[in-house]
Amino acid sequence: MDELLVAAFEPVMRDLRAAGLEGELADDSTGLLDGFLRAGLIISGIKLGGLLIDPEQDAAWRVQALADFVQRLVQENVRTGGRTIEWPPCLPSHVHPMAAGVFGGVAKWYCPRDPGVAVAIGSHP
Repeated sequence: MDELLVAAFEPVMRDLRAAGLEGELADDSTGLLDGFLRAGLIISGIKLGGLLIDPEQDAAWRVQALADFVQRLVQENVRTGGRTIEWPPCLPSHVHPMAAGVFGGVAKWYCPRDPGVAVAIGSHP
């Protein structure tokens, strides 16, 4: 598996673990030669789908792209008590998940209602 992909996934994996989810990458077998780096996403032993990043982007944008892919796959496929997981959670008083973005060259989770509420991807409590 490509080092850039593994490095970009590392902070996302830390935030998954903080939420009690085990995430890992699986080799991609599509064989597409379009320049993108691909992997499968496995959460708690279940393959949820595929991920891809553009190796030409800088590191923060690669982390943001993977965080966005992983978030969508988790929200679409992982349930607890029959309910969608709002991952990563925002403030306790908010009923929405945080969003992934890049601010000042750093990949962050931020509140979509208040971008001043933000934490680096990989450091979500």
